[in-house]
Amino acid sequence: MKNEEPKLGNAWFTPFRKDEIVPVDQIIDNLLNKAFPNLYKEVGVNWVGNEAYPRVDIINYPDRAVIEADVHGLTKEDVSVEITDNILTISGKKRESRDLKGGEYVKREIKRSTFKRSFELTEKFLTDQIEARFENGMLIVVLKKETPPEPKKPVAVKITVQ
Repeated sequence: MKNEEPKLGNAWFTPFRKDEIVPVDQIIDNLLNKAFPNLYKEVGVNWVGNEAYPRVDIINYPDRAVIEADVHGLTKEDVSVEITDNILTISGKKRESRDLKGGEYVKREIKRSTFKRSFELTEKFLTDQIEARFENGMLIVVLKKETPPEPKKPVAVKITVQ
């Protein structure tokens, strides 16, 4: 007899099935949004929806990895890129730069606060060769991978039998 998971009603019971967790996530998200309507805008992270600021794309190549972070409105002075113990952190501050001259906001959606995103690096990178640059509102971080050493060829050693 196979090891079978216990059944609950007509469905297989697996405690971490995504379709069983999603409704709970939606309930929690709705409660948080009702209780703290500006939390997502202020903090920049929607934990339940897996969203964060800045949004990033991570591309893996055989010789490098590239992280592209959407940081429109920031300058290179506004951001910091650091690596500590295989954790790459992008942080910064989007500052208030408008003098409203007596005006007031009618709608305010542009995020103006500090942020910090960290990524665990699972491969070895040349930390002294990390490049970061701005291109059309994107922060592009290029991490060059360490080239693994060539495997040593086995060397035959003649052993004298005594």
